Amino acid sequence: MVSREEGLALTPLEYMAVADEVIYSALLRWLFGADSPLGLGARLRILERVAQVSLSGGTAISATTELKNIDLLVVVERPAGTVTIAFENKIKAEESQNQLANYDPHLMSAAKVFLTLTGEPPRSGEGWIALSYAQLRASLAQEVEPYADDPYLRDYLAMIGRLVWAADAVRNEPRIFAAHVFGDTNSLPPPPESARYVATLRLEKALQRIWLQSVARAAEAKLPNKLVKDWVVRVEGGKQALLNVETYAFDVGTLGMQCQYRKLKFFAHPAAYSKVVPTAVQKTRLLDVLMKLKPHLERLTKLGPGPDGWILDLAHGEAARSRCAMGPHPATVTATPTEAAW
Repeated sequence: MVSREEGLALTPLEYMAVADEVIYSALLRWLFGADSPLGLGARLRILERVAQVSLSGGTAISATTELKNIDLLVVVERPAGTVTIAFENKIKAEESQNQLANYDPHLMSAAKVFLTLTGEPPRSGEGWIALSYAQLRASLAQEVEPYADDPYLRDYLAMIGRLVWAADAVRNEPRIFAAHVFGDTNSLPPPPESARYVATLRLEKALQRIWLQSVARAAEAKLPNKLVKDWVVRVEGGKQALLNVETYAFDVGTLGMQCQYRKLKFFAHPAAYSKVVPTAVQKTRLLDVLMKLKPHLERLTKLGPGPDGWILDLAHGEAARSRCAMGPHPATVTATPTEAAW
C-alpha cells in the first residue's frame, strides 16, 4: 500500500501522529505559516488553488489551529483586504452531524475547505470546498522543487504520499487490500510492509470507509431509479464500517441494503420485521421489485472484498439495522424454491 518511490521508512513524526488529524492540522499550520520552508509566493499559489480564492497582492500569511474548534484558520494580508481560509481536516473521522453548518456563523466571510483523505463532499454547511489529500499533494508538488533539500518538507510530502497511496490501493485492489482491512483471512495477504503500515497508523477503519464510499458511488450508478425514487447512500461508523443504501418504493415502503464485511444484506420496511403488518399486495409488489433488482445486486456482489466478492444475503430485514434476531424474509415465504435461494 506504500509506493516504492517513497518507501516504508516512516518518519518519527508518523509514529507519534498515528494519522491524527490534530497533528496533521498543526503540520499544515507550519506549512502555510511564517515558519514555512516555502516562500510567500509559493504558499499564496497553493492556497489559491486549494481554496479557489484570489490572493493577489498578498503580503503576509499567518495560521492558527483549533480556534473555536476549527482545525485551521489561515489569514492572508493584502492591500485590498484580509482573506481568511478555514480548513476542516479529516483523515480517520467523518464529519459529525451538522458540524460544518455549526461553524458557518463564525466564518461568514471566509473561504472554507473540507480536507479529507478521499475528497468526500461535506454533509452540511454552505460554501465548503471538498479537497482530497491527493489534490493537496498535487498542488504542493507544483511548488516544492526549489525547496527539495528541506528535510522536514520531504518528510511531510512522504507522509501524505503514503496516506494517498493507502487510499488508492484499497479502492483499486480490493481483492487484496479491502479484504485485508475487513479482516478477510480467506484472501491473498497484502505485502507485509503494507500491512505493517496500515497497522502502525491504525488505518483499518478509515480504509474500510474509503472503500465503502467507492462502493456507494457504484451502487448509485448501478441500481435503477426507474423502480424506485432516488437512492440515499450513507457510510456509518461503529466497530466496523457499514454502508446503508436506502430508497422509498412507491407502493412498497423503504427498501435498502447494507454491506457488512463479506455480506450484502437486503432489507425492506414495512414488509419485513416491522410492527406494521404488510398486506398481501405489498408482499407481492416487494417480491416483484426484489426480483427486478436481483441482477443489479448480483453485479454489486462482485465489488465485494475477497476472491469471491460478497455473499448476497436477502434473509435479513429490519433486524439488520436493529441487530435483532434474524429470520427468513417474509417476501420469500410465497416464493418458488429457485427464487427463495438467491
